[in-house]
Amino acid sequence: MRVFPKSLVGQLAVVIAVALLIAQGVNLFLLLQSRERITQLQLETIFERFADDVATIEERNLSLKGRLPLRGERPFRRRLFFLSDTPQANEDNFADKETAILREVLLSAKLPGAEAAFASPLTGPPRGQMRPSSVQERSSHPALVLSLPYGEGQWVNGVYPAPRPNPLRLAPVVVQTVVIYTVLLFAVILLIRRLSAPLSRLTEAAEKVMTPDAPPSLPPEGPADIQALTLAFENMRARIRALFKEKDMMLGAIGHDLRTPLTSLRIRVETIEDERLREKMITSIEELSFMLEDILNLARNGQEGATATSFALHTLIQEVVDGFLQDQGRLSCRPLPESIISGYPLLLRRALQNLIENGLRYGNQVTVSINQNTDYIDIHIDDDGPGMSEEEQATLRQAFTRGEASRNKTTGGVGLGLALAEKAAEAHGGALLLKMREEGGLRATLRLKSVS
Repeated sequence: MRVFPKSLVGQLAVVIAVALLIAQGVNLFLLLQSRERITQLQLETIFERFADDVATIEERNLSLKGRLPLRGERPFRRRLFFLSDTPQANEDNFADKETAILREVLLSAKLPGAEAAFASPLTGPPRGQMRPSSVQERSSHPALVLSLPYGEGQWVNGVYPAPRPNPLRLAPVVVQTVVIYTVLLFAVILLIRRLSAPLSRLTEAAEKVMTPDAPPSLPPEGPADIQALTLAFENMRARIRALFKEKDMMLGAIGHDLRTPLTSLRIRVETIEDERLREKMITSIEELSFMLEDILNLARNGQEGATATSFALHTLIQEVVDGFLQDQGRLSCRPLPESIISGYPLLLRRALQNLIENGLRYGNQVTVSINQNTDYIDIHIDDDGPGMSEEEQATLRQAFTRGEASRNKTTGGVGLGLALAEKAAEAHGGALLLKMREEGGLRATLRLKSVS
């Protein structure tokens, strides 16, 4: 199953989604780290206040036998500070993290007994003390009890408000991610549309660069890089056209110059009295004429400037099949559905003739059929011959390449049949497909683009 999309928009959408997910994950990690650091700073501030309060009491040599207001604040408004024989922090439920930070702060303040201090959450009123209104006020908010050894057998205790909880809200993060992704994806789609339009036209022009229905010159559009690519493609296409035009002119001249002497030779050969010699010479001249015609057909196949016309494909196929009068017992045609396409009937006629001749040459029975869908029309030519391997198929598609010596060679062909058929299929937006049949033999398929 393919997970990664094929289209450029889909691929960019996936890349943006993954990149944004990673970025938001990093942001969430940093947010959690910041929250933890803020909580630690709040705890350090509370513990520094406790250390300052203890230092203040020692400097003033104040008595801690009651609850003492500190630094002019109203009594019990913010914290409770008192002396006891036992630590008021709960030793069975002390907080590891808070205790570690408390001891670090007290050690920095150089208070005696700092390594034995500890902190715990406030779960009720301080033991042995009156429940002041300040504790009642703080009952709905977490508080910390801090205990520090003070003198011999005594503990100094402080009750301070704990840092307020700051719950992590994921909803804003999710909404932010969705909004950012939507905005980025919308911007990317706009950009891709601006890029894809000239690229699609360039792709179509490249696929039909030397076909008769090749599009006209493309105007430079889009960003500067796409415009430069379009100009480079147009320059390349102009050079290719010039080369093929020169080739067509040269082959046309050769064909014209060779037909005259071949005709003259044929007339002169007819005067030879030796019948056997005369027939051999006539056969040689016909082979040369056939070779010349095939070469010129290959040169003209799909050349630019030809005009596509609409025609009935089923009628053309039936005419080609009916033309093999001497092979009617070996050649059959299945019922052909009506098919109207736009193309080049002369090219298709020649291609079908070549494929049927190949089937009859190497097999005993040949069947022609059509398979049509919304995109393509497949013309199948099935034979019951020896077939050919994939390596042979690749070799025989090349011009002037004939079958290997073990196969029957009763014609004067020069190895252009498959090359001509392939060029004809390409001129109609399709391809020539060769496949071994399970029951034996070869299936040659002319796949044409369906235009009805």
